[in-house]
Parts: sequence; structure tokens; C-alpha cells
Amino acid sequence: AYYLFLQKEFRADAIIHFGMHGTLEFTKGKEVALSSECFPDILIGDIPHIYYYWIGNTSESTIAKRRSYAICISHASPPMKTSGLYEKYIILEDLLNQYEENKDEKTLEMIKDTAKELHLPLEPQELRRELYKMKRRLIPYGLHVMDRKPSKEELIDYLLGVLRIDREYPSILKLLAKKEGFEWEEVKDTKMADEIETKAKETIREILNGKEPEWLPKEYGALVRSIVDNIQKSKESEGLLRALEGKYIFPARGGDPIRDPEVYPSGRAMYAFDPRLIPTVAAEARGRKAADLLIDSYLKKYGRYPESVGIVLWGFETMKTGGDTIATILSLLGVRIKHKKNPWFKELEIIPLEELGRPRIDVMITICGIFRDTFRTHIDLINRAIEMVAKLNEPPERNFIRKHYLQSEKELKDFALARIFGPSPTEYATSMRTLVESSSWKDEKDLVKSYDDSMSYAYFKGRIERNEQAFSKILKTIDIITQERDNTEYEVTDLDHYYEFLGGLSRTVQDKRGKKAEVLVIDSTEEDVVIEDLKIAIERATRTRTLNPRWIEGMLKHDFHGAKKIKDRVEYLLAFAATTGKIENWIFDEVADRLIFDEEMRKRLQSNNLNATMRIAELLVEAERRGYWKTEEKKLKRLRDIILNMEGIVE
Repeated sequence: AYYLFLQKEFRADAIIHFGMHGTLEFTKGKEVALSSECFPDILIGDIPHIYYYWIGNTSESTIAKRRSYAICISHASPPMKTSGLYEKYIILEDLLNQYEENKDEKTLEMIKDTAKELHLPLEPQELRRELYKMKRRLIPYGLHVMDRKPSKEELIDYLLGVLRIDREYPSILKLLAKKEGFEWEEVKDTKMADEIETKAKETIREILNGKEPEWLPKEYGALVRSIVDNIQKSKESEGLLRALEGKYIFPARGGDPIRDPEVYPSGRAMYAFDPRLIPTVAAEARGRKAADLLIDSYLKKYGRYPESVGIVLWGFETMKTGGDTIATILSLLGVRIKHKKNPWFKELEIIPLEELGRPRIDVMITICGIFRDTFRTHIDLINRAIEMVAKLNEPPERNFIRKHYLQSEKELKDFALARIFGPSPTEYATSMRTLVESSSWKDEKDLVKSYDDSMSYAYFKGRIERNEQAFSKILKTIDIITQERDNTEYEVTDLDHYYEFLGGLSRTVQDKRGKKAEVLVIDSTEEDVVIEDLKIAIERATRTRTLNPRWIEGMLKHDFHGAKKIKDRVEYLLAFAATTGKIENWIFDEVADRLIFDEEMRKRLQSNNLNATMRIAELLVEAERRGYWKTEEKKLKRLRDIILNMEGIVE
């Protein structure tokens, strides 16, 4: 009704959607080439549509362009800082340094006591690795402000994130390690790595000050300065004003600014990476490594190969990585792409079992509506690969796709080959988020039903058809569930879609299978692709963001939105507790102590956004009521009293 009011009554000359994303482009109708009966077409009418959109989200901006005729003017990511350590984590690092200099038992006991209190590994080397990962983790420092350029320190942190990844030049960390007489792989989890990162920051500072160290490769400084120049050329408000004036806006590719710094300057008409090139050669290499790591991890833990891997596949990730997850899927199947003529033509080739050196692993893939709308040809590519492998004349114990196909062919007919599932043709995700946000679910079975109802549509042989039987059958075979985290802006606890897709799949597999599967996160945000248990990923994300004074301080610089963003993270923790069981009791303890029971912090949150603060406290009460948090009755009473007090202020 509001959009029609803007058309017919207000007679707007243009509409600006400020920030991603609205609901207009996700209303019902055709995927592309909309008709006059499609809701986005009806609502936007003939009003010029301008979208101020995050530069890193090319998948959803593509939907905005296709379905609501938007021109998407890019805005930069928030300023990024290294997480650093705080409070007892600093003390723990000091104790480790002291122990490495003088290995006495008293210091070791203090290390173990402090690590135990902080729920960290007790073994010093393992502990050192985790503290190092925490300390160097990039976190957003607040939200992006239009036209705001990063400060020099923020620029150095950002550039370190960019330069630690191998590109046309090796990682700056590898270059520095070599200069110091080491190999980076040998020292990356030690105290020496910390010193090398500090020197890397100083090197970047020198380059920014016009002094280029002689030991760097030729033109290295020019590369760094070109990145900075592009950032400084960003003109976001000017881009919006030019769009309002109907002037030409220079186009530029969108993408993750860390992975692809060439997306700058912002303020331009953003477009997505050409999907016909996916998976790229670089993505194929990362995907192979991820597949190997998943298999090796399971083999090491259980002494056997996983038979089937459940994979969450998003358009959001695929466009930014160039197709890492698609490459992982093909690698698990034992299929590779044979490049012919040019990058746009992709022919599939079976890798012989002798060359593969392991069984072919079955896959079950869940996609979102955005992947459906933007990568239809890749759905066909994956389906083709699955059918090729299932029809191979190989022993079932060496080809798990064929094994599962033969087991269910009589019952499911053609759908015994269905491996890609997602939402209905008119939907983009599940109904689970609505249940979580409104706290209107009775128990975990409600979440499973929501996921089942939403995601049991098979994308198979050029059609989309609901088939709960095929969906349930393949879920029962899954040993590992995984998803790639591909950008620094979002940890798994920062976006509701992670608990919706990764968590939803995990809980539904548990329901169908009768036991939990391994849930592993593929992290490609730094110089190496790594995999780790979802529990570890959640705990690190909580320490470096939700509980980190530096992250909280950055958020609270923004009235209303700051506390709301903090509240969102607490909500997602509750949802992960329900869908994965990966949230330890101490996390809710720490959240309560940091955000609610600390009176000074609570007052700051209330001043920023009273309703969001009240909701944080209510979520903690809900976590206890649902059995995910065990705490003392006096703490609960105090929590309820605080909620009543805030309700009084609201009234």
C-alpha cells in the first residue's frame, strides 16, 4: 500500500532504498523479465529506483536490479580493526610469554587455571594458537557512515587483511618471515608470528609515508598505494546525487573488499562477477583443498570415510569467491572441470578412482532462492555431475553416490538422484527466522518442521518439485554438514541466515538420522583455507565480537542501530543453541554478565536503544526457559527485575 501511495498520491520523482535490503525485490513474481502481474513490478511502477547498497553483497543486489529495476550505488564496508585481546586474555598471553622464557611449573599452573576459567585449551601451544587467531581476527568497528574514509590506523588494519593473502605477490607475512630467516608455515602459530604481523603493520605504515623498504618486490609499494588511492576516490553521496539527476554512473564490480580490493572506489553502479566464469581456476584450487580437509578431518576422527556431506550453497558466497563451494562439491564427487576453448565452456570429466585415491563422497546440497535465481546453469552442472558419477560401473563401497542411488532407486525412481534441495519457486529462504524472532516456537520440532516444509523442494531435471520422501532419505545418509565462511564482515554469529541454513540443516539431519552429524565451517577469510568445528567458530566469534569491548564500543557509536545489532547476535546464539547444541553454558553466562548485569554497560545500551536492551534480557530468560542456559535462581530473579524496570521506563 505504501508503494502505491508513493506512486499515486505522493507522486515521488524517485525512490531511494537506503542500505540492504528491503522486501520489495523479494515479493512474489517471476525471477526475471517481470510481468505486470508480478508484485515488484506492481509496487515500483515506473518510479526511478535507486539503491544504496553494501559493496560486498553482489548476489542480493543482482536480485534488486533484476526484480525491482534498481540502480545499486555501492557503499563501503565498515572500518575494520584487528580484534586484539582484552582483560584476562591479555593476562593469559603475558603468562604464556613468561612461561616460554622460563618454563616453571607455577606459571604453567596459572596458565591452566586462567585458560580453564576462560574455557580455552589447556595445552600451551594449542592455547597460543587460539589466542593468536583471536588477536588477529578482523572485526568491523561500528557501522559504515556515508562518505567516511578510513583513518590511517584503520587503513593499515585493512591493508594487512588484504596483503596477508597470496596474490600477484606472496603474502606480506611470508615475505617478512623469509626476510627474518623463517618459513611462514613453520612460525604462523607461534609468538614469532605475532612479531611478524607487528612488523608487517610497520612496513605498511612506511609505504603509506612514502618510504618503500628495499627488500620488498619491485612495484609492491605501487600496488599498496593504488589500493589506497581507489579507496580515497570513493564518492558515495555524489553517486546517489548523480543518480537522482539522471546522470551516467560509472559501473564497477562489487565483491568482498578484503578478498578483492579492486571493488573500490565505492559510490559506483555495482554489478556482479560474471557467473559464467564460475568456478574460477582459483576457486577450483580452494575447493579441492576444502574437500580434502573435510575428508581428512572425518577420517582422522572416525577411522573411515564420510559417506555423504551436507553442503549449504549460497549465491552470496558463490559470487564473491568465484565458486569455492561448487568446486568443493565437484571434488568430493571425484569430478573436475575440463576447460575448453574459453572459460565460459565447462565440460565435466570423471577422475579415475586410481587417481582419486579414495571413495567418491556423496553430497546433499541446500540452496537459497538467490542461488536459484542467479545460478540456474550451475544447478544443471551439479545435477549432471551427480548423475554421471551415480551411473559409473564402480563398486558401491568406492562410490557412495552410486551406493545410495542403488539403495533408493526402487523406492524413489528418478528422484533417487535428487541431491539439490531448496525453497519453493516463490520463496527465498525458510520460515524459521520468523519463529525465532517472535519466540513463537514451542520446541525444536517446530523448527525442524519449518525447515522441512520450506526446504524439501528438489531442484532436479529442470524442474522444482516438492519431494519430502527423497529429502528425508538423503538426509539420513549425512555424516558431515558444512558451509563456507568467505568474508570478514560476517562471522557465523553475525547473520541470521547462518543459523537458518546451517543450523536448520544440522537439526533436521539429527531428527531424521537419530544422531548428530559433524558440523564444520570452511573458513577462507585469511591466507589459508581452514576447517573447524562450528562450536570453535561460534566461540571465537563470540569472544572477538559479542563480548569484545572494542567491538561493542564501535557499535555503540551509532544510536539505536548499535544496540540493535548487539541484540541480534544474542538472538542468533539462542537460535544456534536450538539448532546445533553448540552453545556452551558459559557463553550465556558471559553475555548476561557483560551486557545486562554490568550496570554501566546496561545503561549505555538502554541509552542507545531501550527496546533492544530489554530484548537481550528477554532472550536470556528464554534461553534459560528452553533449557539452553543453566543459571542460579537469584540471577534469574535479578534478570526479571531488570526487565520489569525497563518495561516501566518504556511505559
